[in-house]
Amino acid sequence: MCIRDRCTTEDDYRYWQSLLRDRLDERIDSDQLFGEKYDNDTDTWRRGDLTTPADELLDGYTETAWLRGYVELLDRIEEQAELGAILNRHYPASRHLCLRYARLLADEDEREAAISVAEYGVDAFSGSDTVPLRELLVDQYEGTDPEAFRETMIELFIERTDWAYYERLKSASSDDDWEHIVDTIVDRLDSRWKAETIVEIYLREDRIEEAFETVTNVRDLNLFDAYIDQLGAHDPAAYFDAYRCEIKKAAADASRRKYYRQVAEHLQTIQTLGRDRRFKNLVSFLRDEYSNRPAFLDELEKAGV
Repeated sequence: MCIRDRCTTEDDYRYWQSLLRDRLDERIDSDQLFGEKYDNDTDTWRRGDLTTPADELLDGYTETAWLRGYVELLDRIEEQAELGAILNRHYPASRHLCLRYARLLADEDEREAAISVAEYGVDAFSGSDTVPLRELLVDQYEGTDPEAFRETMIELFIERTDWAYYERLKSASSDDDWEHIVDTIVDRLDSRWKAETIVEIYLREDRIEEAFETVTNVRDLNLFDAYIDQLGAHDPAAYFDAYRCEIKKAAADASRRKYYRQVAEHLQTIQTLGRDRRFKNLVSFLRDEYSNRPAFLDELEKAGV
């Protein structure tokens, strides 16, 4: 059971505060937590060194976990001075403490200090763990550092493919800048593994020719299937030719009924382009080429092609 489930009054929280403080004193030298640097002046903690490395005693999971619990308790009882003192000293120990300290500084309108702490966290930690820190940085950069705001938003979108980032970045950009930003995003996306995202970007920006080229150049059957309604009419003959080549390759590689069925489904899709003669020629070729695969022919019959 967590502390918040056990506590119903402020006295309960104060009691647990004393227990946790004693436990922290056992695990971490009290001078390191509550040294002379942090006196009773509630503003003192704000002026601390924002780049001091975490104490070696905080390297272990247990000590960091106790600190995190104590921080959450101090949040509950709004002990801002003690909370700030602990976070100022020990925020490098974990992503969570770093984020909590940056948020506290931002809430106190200490923008530069909040940015320093959050930037430290982005450098010190890695991967998706830093997303909340980068989101906080976006809020701090917006309106004050357009270049840092733009770069952070681009990185978040590329990593998360969250269209909320994309739309926020677009709304904050001028028309003159936006096309260049879109090109930057596309250049950084892997054209093979992020092809669908690239196509979606071009469609959102009404750049149909580039969306069409992306699909036909990547030559992925799922992409052909997904965008036939939106892009097939742009150049039906070229779309058909590119799609047909991939269907033939898939048929050649197919070895089980599951894959035969997928080929038949793609034939149903490509048929919507309405190129009757070329479609009939394609089906005739496949029937003749793989006449020794009764399961394949059966799937074509079931698909009505």
